[in-house]
Amino acid sequence: MLKDKCLTRKKSEVLDEIFLQEFGKKLEEMLHEIKSEPVAAAIAEACHSLFPLIKGHTTTKIYSDFGIFWRKLTSDSQLRWIGPEKGVMHLATAAIVNALLDLWARIEDKSVWKLLVDMTPDELVSTMDFRYI
Repeated sequence: MLKDKCLTRKKSEVLDEIFLQEFGKKLEEMLHEIKSEPVAAAIAEACHSLFPLIKGHTTTKIYSDFGIFWRKLTSDSQLRWIGPEKGVMHLATAAIVNALLDLWARIEDKSVWKLLVDMTPDELVSTMDFRYI
């Protein structure tokens, strides 16, 4: 009977072995070398670069079709090449969307989870972008 040895090992052991072979270090050692300050600065700059796409919009307009607003943030032709839905631009977009959801909940005097739970199905669907489904 054949038995896959990979199934008897912990995932962390396999990852450590792969990273040691490929990079000469364990994954944990590599992650310690990533400095958070440059990443945070890049995300802040990316948020700033998205500001022209938000400027002039009222919260009412944004909240009336949040999915379209998301698509607008991720579809700008000058920013798409940076990675509209991955990397720094994705984190910046998420920061803006999370802040807007928090603001929306505060306007409604609710927590974010309560805001979402209280939405009608149509309202909830309008907050999402289904283009990849």
